[in-house]
Amino acid sequence: MVSWDGFTGSLEAYFSQHCIPRQNCFSRTLGANIQRSRPSSTHSGACLRCVLDCHSIGYLLSYPYHKGSQKNINFNGRCITLRISAVEATSRKDSVLHNSYAVMNGIEKIYHEAKSDKWFQGFALFCRIGLAASFFPTGLVKIMGQRFAEGLPANNPLGHYFDALYLTGYYYTFIGITQIIIAILILIPRTSFLGVLMYFPMIVNICVLTYATRFAGTRACTMLLLACLFLLIWNYDRLKYLSPYRQPKVEPYVLKKPFGFRLRVIFFGSCVALLAFVIIGTSYLWEIGPGNSEAECRNQCDKNPGACEFCDCIYKEGKPLDSCLAAFNRAKDIRKSNGR
Repeated sequence: MVSWDGFTGSLEAYFSQHCIPRQNCFSRTLGANIQRSRPSSTHSGACLRCVLDCHSIGYLLSYPYHKGSQKNINFNGRCITLRISAVEATSRKDSVLHNSYAVMNGIEKIYHEAKSDKWFQGFALFCRIGLAASFFPTGLVKIMGQRFAEGLPANNPLGHYFDALYLTGYYYTFIGITQIIIAILILIPRTSFLGVLMYFPMIVNICVLTYATRFAGTRACTMLLLACLFLLIWNYDRLKYLSPYRQPKVEPYVLKKPFGFRLRVIFFGSCVALLAFVIIGTSYLWEIGPGNSEAECRNQCDKNPGACEFCDCIYKEGKPLDSCLAAFNRAKDIRKSNGR
């Protein structure tokens, strides 16, 4: 008998007058998808002729089938003829494709188990509230016509950007309205996926901006980006239909051996490790930074000899960040050469 556990193709069945009734055939017994059926005058007796037209032959790969080959099997005392019509089942490409399908199938099973877990559902709700909370105050500030992050000095690298953005007129207000709309969409369960899709490009832009200007709040922006990525994965069952590739209809997944509590430990343990990596990694990401104020910048003077000159370049002379960093690196090279 042929094992059909991994079959992922389509099946066209042609029935003879004395063949097995459709309701008792492959769709329930062997798990294949019968697209259409019609009586066949070319095949008589109690035999069923099945033409396989598939992208992955699944476990049939273990049999020496080639395109156009046939195989007779016995099913409940009746003769069944299988003929491969679309692909060459024994090719190496099909084997790799089948293995990739099997891996993705296993990942989707774990995904559906996580979707049904209350702990993961609670974490998804927590992430949605966090993302919405990050856009509500920032959007209201812009709608009210106030400069965002008023405590950030104008000579700060990010302060330059906020000053320029504040002077863009109704574009500044438009950004605020968009942020409020996105926050509302994220909070509503039916529209949360749309809100997350709109949130993602904005938080990527903000995250890149904070890293480029060496802003002290890069950790918070990175955590918001990670929360947004989690919600995108959480909505994978809807996100996958935005792919240009055709998505096959699948039955509900049932894990033979669910992970249970182990899945929670693995996931939340990984989250803690990732957050620790972000917090510790950003602490050693730059040798020197402008900080959020001149006083915060000068706190680096004790540990870094050239920090005071760097802070003067930023806050007193008002030069761009790149120019101050270039001057800082030149002074560092001079000190190293003198030390030799």
